[in-house]
Formats: sequence, structure tokens, C-alpha cells
Amino acid sequence: MTLNAQETFIAWLDEELSSRNWSDYHLSKKAGISHSVISKARAGTLPKWDACVAVSEAFGVYPTVVFREAGLLPSILDDEMFAGWTCPEWKFVFGKLSKRDRNLLYRFAQSMKDAPNE
Repeated sequence: MTLNAQETFIAWLDEELSSRNWSDYHLSKKAGISHSVISKARAGTLPKWDACVAVSEAFGVYPTVVFREAGLLPSILDDEMFAGWTCPEWKFVFGKLSKRDRNLLYRFAQSMKDAPNE
């Protein structure tokens, strides 16, 4: 991977950890991976597929998000309509919501489709 990919992954990892107030050690325990995997990523050796799956499960994000951040999948261009999310990623997030929250999100999306564009 290029230095840019390493920096991108580390910045993404830092943001995710910060938003949860987690340390690298906490992530390694939550993901069930060796702390050295994260240390190596910070030193320039990006994680492999299995570690990315473990990180995605710990963070509660769709695995392809981590695969892209680690440079294992090509980046997707930001699409204004979907903000770079694919349908499986939306389904994954939607599926994590309670029935009440899914209904709220659906009603909100329905109301937005009729809102005037700015």
C-alpha cells in the first residue's frame, strides 16, 4: 500500500476510536485480535481481510467499509445521493436499528423525497 493509503486508514481508525472513546487496546480486545495487528497498521502494515472483519464487527460497521479503508477494495466515489454507501451497507445499518427506529427512518426518508431541493 502507498503511504497515502496508510495515512488514510490510520486517520479513519483514529476517528472511529475517538468517536467511541476507545484505545487501540480496547479495540483489539473488542475485536478479538492481537494488539500487534493494530500496532503494525499504525507502523505501515495494513490489516488483512480477517482482521478487517473483526474490526468491522467491533465497530458495528459493514465489513466493506473497513476493507476500503484498509485498501483491500477500491474506494467508491462519493455519490451525492448515497454519500458513498452501497445498498448492502444501508441494509446492514438499517438492520441494526430497532423496529421503532426503522419506522422513524423510513418516515423521515419518505418526507425528504417530497421536500423541495435546495
